[in-house]
Amino acid sequence: DIDGNLIDNVLIECKVIGNGNEKNEDENGLIVFEQVKDDQTLTIVSSNKDPVSIDFTPKLGGSYNISYSVKDEQGRLAMSFYDNYYVSGGYENEIEKQKVDFIPTDTITIIPNETKHYQPNDICELLILAPFSPASGLVILDCDGQVSQPIQFQIESGKDSATVEFRISKDWIPGFTVHTELTGSIPREIEVTDSLHRPAIATGSVSLKVSRDIYKLNVLINTKETDESFTPSSIIHIGVDVTQHTNNAAVDKVEVCLIIVDEAILSLTGHTLLSPLDIFYPDRSTNIIQYHVSILKTKLESDMNVLKGRQYSNGGFGYWTHRNDSYADPYMSVHVAHCLAVVMDKKVLDVNANMLSNALKYVENIESEIDQLSYSKYWSEKTRCSLMSYALYVRAKNHRNVAEEASKLFKRSGFDKLSLEALGWLLVALSSGENSNKHQTIEIIYKHLKGKVSETGETANFITSYESTLCTKLCKGLQAHKVKGAWKSTQENCFVLIALDKYFHMKEKDIPEFVANIWLDNDYCG
Repeated sequence: DIDGNLIDNVLIECKVIGNGNEKNEDENGLIVFEQVKDDQTLTIVSSNKDPVSIDFTPKLGGSYNISYSVKDEQGRLAMSFYDNYYVSGGYENEIEKQKVDFIPTDTITIIPNETKHYQPNDICELLILAPFSPASGLVILDCDGQVSQPIQFQIESGKDSATVEFRISKDWIPGFTVHTELTGSIPREIEVTDSLHRPAIATGSVSLKVSRDIYKLNVLINTKETDESFTPSSIIHIGVDVTQHTNNAAVDKVEVCLIIVDEAILSLTGHTLLSPLDIFYPDRSTNIIQYHVSILKTKLESDMNVLKGRQYSNGGFGYWTHRNDSYADPYMSVHVAHCLAVVMDKKVLDVNANMLSNALKYVENIESEIDQLSYSKYWSEKTRCSLMSYALYVRAKNHRNVAEEASKLFKRSGFDKLSLEALGWLLVALSSGENSNKHQTIEIIYKHLKGKVSETGETANFITSYESTLCTKLCKGLQAHKVKGAWKSTQENCFVLIALDKYFHMKEKDIPEFVANIWLDNDYCG
C-alpha cells in the first residue's frame, strides 16, 4: 500500500517474453541462426507476510523482457518492468565442448577498381579474395568513426572471390576505410568425433581516397592592359574569372581575396602557397588528434593571458575582473594557485613565472591576507582554518615542504575547527616533508575519519587511506553521484577528477593482460 505494507490476496500477473536465436543450416551447409520467441505468462497471489517468488524456466538463450502487473479494487492497473535480462544457454543440456586454444584469423585481400581517387557518385567495385568457401561476409564503410550500414555478401561453395558494389558519397571526402569480415567453416586439421568442420574467420581492410575536386575552383587572373610592363604608382586593372574545376561552369557570388606581393620577398622567405582544400578537407586520421590538441592548447593559453590580467597586485584573484573597488577573494586566489600548480605539474603548458610566483606568495601569506579584509571578522574559525588548510595543500602540490606548518595548524585548530575537506588537505600537506610528530598526527586524523565513514556494501562517503578498501568504495560512490556526466559544481568536478586520476594511477596503473575465449553454443568463436 501507500505506506509500504504488504497486502494479501492480490493477483500478480507476470509476462516473460524472450527473444533468441535457433541454430540451423542454410542451403550451402553454413550455420545460420533464426530468431525464435519464448512467451510465458505466470500468475501468483500476494502475501501480507513475506514477498512471493515467481519461478520460470527460460526455454532459449537470449534477451528477456519481464513485466509484472496488478489491479486494485477499482480495476486500476499498475505495472513494473525488467528489460534486457540476458539468459545464456536456456534449458538445453550442456554440450561437452572441445577445448580449443584459439581460432586462427585469416586475411582477406581487397582489390578496388580504382587505385588513385574516386569521385563522388562513382560506383566502387571491390573484388574480395576469400581464403575459404562457402562463407558469409560483411562490408562496413568507416569514415572517421561514422559507420555505414553493413553490406552483406556470400562466397559461394567452390568459389574464391566475390564482388561488392556501392556508390561513393561526397560525405566521405577525403577518404574512408573499408572493413571486411568473413565467417564460415573449414575441415579440422585433427579429426574430432561428430565434428566435421571448425569455424573459420577472416578479416581485411583497405583505405580509399575520395577526390576533393567537386570543391575545387579554377581561378584565372588577367590584366586588361595590353602592356605587360608597369611603372610604380600606375593603375592596373585585373580581371578574375572563377569556374568549377570539374566542368568549367561559372560560379556566382564568389568572395575573392587578391594579394599582391613582391616576388623577391616570397623567394627570400621560402613561402609556399598552400591549398585551402588541404585545410578544410584534411586527411582526418592523421591530423585530427593534433588539430584538437592544438585548439585546446591555444584556448588554454588564451585563458591564461586573461587570468593574468585579473591578478591583483598582492598576487590574489577575484571572482570576475580586477576592479579598483574590489579585493582579492581568498578562496578564489587559492583555487587559481591550485590550477596553476596542476598545469605546471602535468606539463600542460608553460605558466607565466611572475603570475605563479605572485600567486604562491599570496597563498603563503593567506592568514594575513584574510585579516586585511574588513568583512573577514564575520567569518567562523572553521572557514578561516579551511582556507589555510587549502593554501597549505596547494603549496604542497607545488613541491613545498609545509609539513611543520600543517602540524601547527592542526594543533591550533583541532577537529572542531576543521571540515572534512580541510582534514583531507592537511593530510596531503603533512605528507610533503618530515617533522617530529608527522606520523602521529596523520594516524590521529585517519582514526577520526574512519569513525565518520558512512559505508555500504559497495560505496563509502570518503576515503581514509589509499591502501584501504574504502578507497575503491569511495570512487564508486563518487561516480554514482554524477548527474548527466558531471557533479554539482565546477569545484566538485575539479576535486573529483583529481581524486579519480590519483586512484587510477595508484590502483589501476597495470595494463590488463588476459585471454578471453568466446563460445556460441558449442561453436568456438574466437
